[in-house]
Amino acid sequence: MRAAVHPKGERGAAMILVLGLVSIMSAAAVFSFDSLSRLVQRNIVEQNAAQARHYALAAEQLGIAELRKTITDDLNFGQITARRLNTYDYNLEAATIRVHAEDISNCFNVNALVSGTALKGHDANAANMNQFAMFLQQYGLGAEAALATSAAIADWQDSDTAPLPRGAEARFYANSDAAHRTPDAPMRSLGELRLIRDMSPSLLEQLAGVICINQHSRENRINVTTLAPHHAGLVEALLEGRVSRSVLEMQLEKNGLGYFATAGDFFNRTASDGRVIPTNLREKFVAYPSLIRLTIDSTYLDAKLRLVTDVHFNSNGTYAIVSRKFGA
Repeated sequence: MRAAVHPKGERGAAMILVLGLVSIMSAAAVFSFDSLSRLVQRNIVEQNAAQARHYALAAEQLGIAELRKTITDDLNFGQITARRLNTYDYNLEAATIRVHAEDISNCFNVNALVSGTALKGHDANAANMNQFAMFLQQYGLGAEAALATSAAIADWQDSDTAPLPRGAEARFYANSDAAHRTPDAPMRSLGELRLIRDMSPSLLEQLAGVICINQHSRENRINVTTLAPHHAGLVEALLEGRVSRSVLEMQLEKNGLGYFATAGDFFNRTASDGRVIPTNLREKFVAYPSLIRLTIDSTYLDAKLRLVTDVHFNSNGTYAIVSRKFGA
């Protein structure tokens, strides 16, 4: 029996169909392989980034341990900074980590405008409010305007709803164009200041770097070992004008970081003409960094990561993480 003979046209069409199918399957295979390759590469990148993150967190703890030793051993952090010994390098297999410790204690903690109460609320701290008003006057505010701004910031944080003299409570903001309420709690971010009456963008720009938020403290703790000339105005306000800004600037320009090794040494040298500094003002000055910023750069293979951690320290070396921010 003879096999069926297909016309040449049919054989050509079948060949074209087969080649088309092969082409489609080849394209699908290439696409699948490419997708798989990208997936594998992405997983590798993510694993490397995760490892860099783990190294950064480990380095954070190592940096904190170094700082605890510095504080409990009464080492002069000003001299440590001046000698550039406040940077720690860790080299591991396929990884490098650098930790830089910066003292950011010497600023006015706006959370100090309120004090904690026995009922876990917060009351305005009149003494600290007056000091902050003195501080604000150095940035162009008149005496009345400075007192009003200080009162408004305290009202933003205190637990009651009755406005302080010159202050502003929830009722004031409810009637504003962008209505909002007061949180009636200590600040968590300096960004909140933008919502407070009289805090203009230009004033906030001037105050950048000289005010701060410490969620774990309702006081100011100034580290005398790291005082610099630009801190003179802050010190004058915290001492309520008992030592002039010009005298402080002269002392701080004359002597470098670490010149004052203790708070007592600072007062003996800056108030040596018989000025009496009350105990409650002296207590604001210490010889250790109460607020430290750790900048950690972690590199693992091709992954790079930066971790910025602010840490609050007590004089006995105990600490609390204030904030932690990751970035590339």
